[in-house]
Amino acid sequence: MAEKSGLIRMDNIGIVVGSLDNAITFFEEIGLKLEGRGMAEGEWAGRITGLSGQRVEIAMMVTPGGNGRSELSSFLEPKAIEGHRTAPVNALGYLRAMFTVTDMDELVERPLAQGADLVGEIVQYENAYRLCNVRGAEGLLVGLSTATVVKDYFLALFNICFIGWASHSCQRMILSANCRTSRYLEAFLMAIIAEE
Repeated sequence: MAEKSGLIRMDNIGIVVGSLDNAITFFEEIGLKLEGRGMAEGEWAGRITGLSGQRVEIAMMVTPGGNGRSELSSFLEPKAIEGHRTAPVNALGYLRAMFTVTDMDELVERPLAQGADLVGEIVQYENAYRLCNVRGAEGLLVGLSTATVVKDYFLALFNICFIGWASHSCQRMILSANCRTSRYLEAFLMAIIAEE
C-alpha cells in the first residue's frame, strides 16, 4: 500500500480584494510586509482556478519571521463578485485571520486611523489573552491577540533563576494564572523545587 502524503505546512491564505493598494495598506498597518507583487494571467492560471482568460494582480503579504503569508488577489478579468464581507461573524464561509501582536492598544489605533472599525471591543480572556476583531479595507475582518500571561511568566522565571522561589510575588504570578500553560509551568517549577 502506498504511503499517504504528509502535510508540510500551511503556505498562505488567499483573499480576494477590490483595491489591492487599500488592502496592502491595511495589512501593513497590522504589521505584515509586502513580499512581492505581480500578475497571474495566461492559460496556466485559468487551468488552476477554472476561470479561463483570468487576469489577476497579486500581492503576497508576509508576517515578521516569514512563517505566515496572505495572498491578496485583485481580479481584473473576470471582475470579482460580491461576497459576504460585511456579514456578521456568524455568516458561513471565511471568518477572519488571527494575528498575535505585542501591543494590542498601540496596534489597534493604526488601522482605526486609516478608517478601520473595531468590531465589538477589546476583551481580556481570563489571565491569558486580550482579543479583538478589526474590520478594515473592503470589510476584511482580522482578529488580534496578545498573550497577557507571557510577560508574567518571564518575570517569574527571572525571579526563580536569580532571586529564588521565595519571592511571594513570583509565586502569585505563577499560581494565579488561570490557563493550561500556567498549570504545566507550575508543575515544572514545583518539580525543580522538589529537586533542591
